[in-house]
Amino acid sequence: APAPTPPPPPPPPAASLLNDSLVPRLLACYLRTSAGGAAWLQLALGRVLEHQLQADGLHAPADADAGSGPCLLTDAMHAYLGLPAAQKAEVDADVESGAYGSLSEHPNVVEVLSARGEALNGACEALLDDLHRAMPHAPRGLRSLAAALPQPPEAEVGGGEGLRRRWVLELLFGLYLLPALRTPEAYELSLPRDLPPSSRDNLSAVALGVEQLVLSSCEQRLF
Repeated sequence: APAPTPPPPPPPPAASLLNDSLVPRLLACYLRTSAGGAAWLQLALGRVLEHQLQADGLHAPADADAGSGPCLLTDAMHAYLGLPAAQKAEVDADVESGAYGSLSEHPNVVEVLSARGEALNGACEALLDDLHRAMPHAPRGLRSLAAALPQPPEAEVGGGEGLRRRWVLELLFGLYLLPALRTPEAYELSLPRDLPPSSRDNLSAVALGVEQLVLSSCEQRLF
């Protein structure tokens, strides 16, 4: 008699927790309502939120439109639109003449983008420093979820431990900290006043910068 066919191997664990399925949504809902979560988020994110609100209040809307405000958006078109009229006309003339291939190559735009990029890097670093100091006080629910994540097999690409570390980072950042940074009201964070659109744009830029920094390098200093 032919040998019985062995059962198929179990499917490998998902490469990311940030997929559009029920489990990540349930995890995010649990974290948003977990005991002690709002107080810890205030400890981890409060200084960045306060800084953005203060910076927004220090600049009149006209200054922000001129590119001299606290804007952290590193988009070439946004930087171009915020230039004074004379500089914008210079960019138009130089690009039209072929002196520069695109808006993003023109020195007037590059200068604005460089300043914004430097400010954005500083904001991202400040957030990670605050989070590092807050990690010993992380709420029990977050710690329990991180500890309960399954251990991937060593055969996984990059090693099982490397994949598990990525899952922990996705749980901490992708499902908890960064959504709270983008919409702090939904996580019951205390704000001295309503977030103006410019501050909300800046917080979204910081969230995106931290996401790219952490998930691309598997940030080590939080552990």
